[in-house]
Amino acid sequence: MAEELQVQVEPVDAYVFIDHVDPGANIRHVLDDLFAQEETVRFAAQTVGSFIGFAAVHTSTIDDLHRLMAGDYWSAGVHCKWSTIVIPGPLHPKIGSPPACALVRIGTNDKPVNVLSRLIDGFQEWVEPRHFGSAVVTGEYDILVSIGSDSFEEVATAILGPLRDTEGVASTDTAFMALSEKNKRERVLKT
Repeated sequence: MAEELQVQVEPVDAYVFIDHVDPGANIRHVLDDLFAQEETVRFAAQTVGSFIGFAAVHTSTIDDLHRLMAGDYWSAGVHCKWSTIVIPGPLHPKIGSPPACALVRIGTNDKPVNVLSRLIDGFQEWVEPRHFGSAVVTGEYDILVSIGSDSFEEVATAILGPLRDTEGVASTDTAFMALSEKNKRERVLKT
């Protein structure tokens, strides 16, 4: 599978891991303000883990992302760590949202593209209504994976078993998201 995976930096698919908000701010309000950026933000959700919020954005260029990070996103209260996709898997992280989801940031002890290939092979039967999205990303972790299902037990079992057992996975950082219709912020962007 690894030979089929190719580098793709632009257009940019980027992710922000919101680990704090300004004093007096509310994470849900920050996410609402961020999601108001209709042309670029395709997903935003509150999380439980080492970060309290997450968003997936799409821009044409890295320069466009820089302008938004310093402008509209900053004004919305987003002053946190970002990653961009370098090598996408067959499905990007956070495309599709079953009610129980997890984002897993993965550190590797092998070439990230080799570990990504093994993860894709190991989760090839993880299809609708379940979700498995993956990519090699920039930032402090090598790979970002999103796993979704109808139950948190199934998601946790997949993380603690097949994902953690994948050769080359050295460390993980997981955050859960409950995505009911009332708190789902997701849309398909025109690209």
